Order: sequence, then C-alpha cells, then structure tokens
Amino acid sequence: MSACVDRPRLRASIDTIRTNDTPDGMITLFDRSGLAPGVVHVSHGALCLMSLMDGQRTVEEIRSEFQAMTHQSVDTGVIENLVDQLNESLLLEGPDFEAHYQAYLEHFRSVGTRPQLDRGEVADAQALSRFLDEILAEAPGVPGDDGVVGLIAPHLDYPRGRPCYAAAYAAVARRTPPERIVVIGTNHTPRTAAPVLSALDFETALGKTRTDVPFIQRLEERCGDLRRFELDHVWEHSVELQVTWCQHLFGANRFELVPILCTDPTVAPDAFAGEPATVGVADVARALRECVDEDGKDTLIIAGADLSHVGEPFGDEEPLEPPVLDAVRRRDEEVMSRVGENDAAGFCAAFADDNNPTKVCSVGCIFALLTALPDARVEVLRYHQAVDVETQTGVTCAAAVLRR
Repeated sequence: MSACVDRPRLRASIDTIRTNDTPDGMITLFDRSGLAPGVVHVSHGALCLMSLMDGQRTVEEIRSEFQAMTHQSVDTGVIENLVDQLNESLLLEGPDFEAHYQAYLEHFRSVGTRPQLDRGEVADAQALSRFLDEILAEAPGVPGDDGVVGLIAPHLDYPRGRPCYAAAYAAVARRTPPERIVVIGTNHTPRTAAPVLSALDFETALGKTRTDVPFIQRLEERCGDLRRFELDHVWEHSVELQVTWCQHLFGANRFELVPILCTDPTVAPDAFAGEPATVGVADVARALRECVDEDGKDTLIIAGADLSHVGEPFGDEEPLEPPVLDAVRRRDEEVMSRVGENDAAGFCAAFADDNNPTKVCSVGCIFALLTALPDARVEVLRYHQAVDVETQTGVTCAAAVLRR
C-alpha cells in the first residue's frame, strides 16, 4: 500500500445505495459528484471499516478500533486491500484522485462548455418551450418590470417545483432582457466551503449561453481563485435549471452568465475535504455587489434554492403526516420572513442557532443573494411542499422577487 493512503480518508461525496445489481449481503458505493465512474460493492464489515477512514487514523489504528467496536478480529492486510480497492476506484482523497480531478478539469476547460445534464427533463427545444409556457400560464397577473433585480426560484425538477417556478419566472417574464444574469446555485457536492465559479459556457436544449469571463476575473481580483473546484458545476443542477428558464424568456444569446455555487456558511469550513477556504460566501457576495455597481450593466441575480428536506430518505423517522408537514411549514415560513425583510444576517442566524433541523440545503445561495442586494425590496410570492407519500420524501421551496 502506498504512503499516500497511509491515513485513508473517504471522499465526502461517496454514498451508499441498493440496486437490483447489488449482490446479496453487499452494499453499493457511488459518487454523488459524478467524478468517480462506476460503483463499488462492499460488505457491511467493510462499510464499518470505512466509517473509520477519516484521514486521522492509520491502517493499524483502524484495525484496532474496528476490533474494539465490533469484537471481531481483522488482519491488517484485509484493510490494506480494501484501501487499495477504494483508492483505485477514486473513492479516497489523495494524489491519485487529485490527478484524476486535474485531468478531468483540463478536459472540460479545453472544451469550454458545460453540457446539459441528462436529468430526464424535456430534451426537445420546442417541447421544452411549450412546457415552460404552460407553467408560466399558471401564474397570471404577477407583476414584472425592469425594477426586478433579484429572484428566488426552486432547483427542484420542474414538475415538483412547478407552482414556485411559475410565480418566480412570471415576475421576470415581462422584464427587459438583462445584459448579465448571475445565478447563485446550491453546491450539493462541495470540495470547499468557498463559493465556486465557472467560466464554462452553459449549454441546454435551448442553446448555449456565454459566461461573462471579464466579470468573473474582476471578482477573482478581489477574492482570489474561485475556480479551483470548477468541476463542482459539471454535475450540479441548481444553476442549469435557472439558465434554461432565462434562455426561454430572454433568448440564449441575449445575456451573459455568471454561475456561482455556494455552501451553507453556518457549517464549519473544516467539514469540507478540499483545500481550506480563504474566502467566504459573504465576501464573494459583497464583491459581487461592488462589481455590479462599478460597471453599471443591467444585472439580474437569481438564487436557485430549495428549502426543507424531510422524510425517510433524509434520515427522519416520523411519517410525513399533516402535523409533521405543518411544523415544517411553520419553520419555513419563519425563516422566509427574514427573507421578506431582506435580513441576510437574521436569515443565516436562524440556521446557526438551531443546527438546521429541517435540512434546508440553500442557506448559502439565499444568504448570498440578500447580501448582494441589501437595499432591494423583497416580496415572497409563493410557498410549496412537494410531498411523495409513497417514498416518504418531502422537499419544500419558495418563490420571491427582489426589486430596486
């Protein structure tokens, strides 16, 4: 076993799943970020060993703690073989994964375009446009004008987030096409606590939109390298779903794009496996405001944000019955009231104070939006709970508009 994995650390985006192809008595590992191809099948005992792979313990310490925890003996060679398998499969942090990451990054930068994700959405341009128009028609009479400078819309798939997509994008449907659109998404598989930007052009079924590279460079003059982990964008859907809407409403060639992914600023930075963050969400949001003010371009800032995640798939034991969903609604309405007041600090504090009990995933991008537009008037337009009783899955979202 090489020295680079003497203290093995499992990558943060590695998760477990059971499929029809999972052998009996085994568990399937996969990479949520999409960076490691394929899957790996491991036993329950191996999974227990992997829970000790935090980058702090040597193989011998893992063996000793495993035996103390399970009262089962295991040879050092067995653990070394497991570590080698995980390392070869790119599931561990270390030089092998970093080399793979850099090669992957160089490939995408050479292509220059972030391709559309295959997420089962409507792929035909005409059918997609008709579908989005049908959604817009469900929110008639929502005022929209050139005073709109910011938006909160879901990043749920369009069918589940439909009511809030309708309310949010109806508010900008009659707006003059902005010269620049900044989309602040949720980083679901981050390698750093810092915001992550991308200079890759974005391609969807509706066309290709160029990124505003000079603007991104000005942000980096203030904040340092914000593209070190640019591959976070490749498998992330929260920005793409907003870009598709903007292309539909304004035309893919009518605006330039600045895509940003944010983590939750209330989570300790050392929870992330990548290099330490030297810049925070608030720093980038303030720099964003300064750069927009300096060049005077008509800019629309959108947060692609979902709220609570509740139910069995998210680790909750209580069934999603009306009392539970009512409590989730009250909690969401409480934090969205801070949004309505454009109280960025109060919004963020609401999650820092109680450890985010309903697992709101988009604290960072909403906080960044409010910080970038501190003088805007906010109107919360719609709230929605997308609940699947059969799978016991509940995700909530909201729509809000920010005006000068």
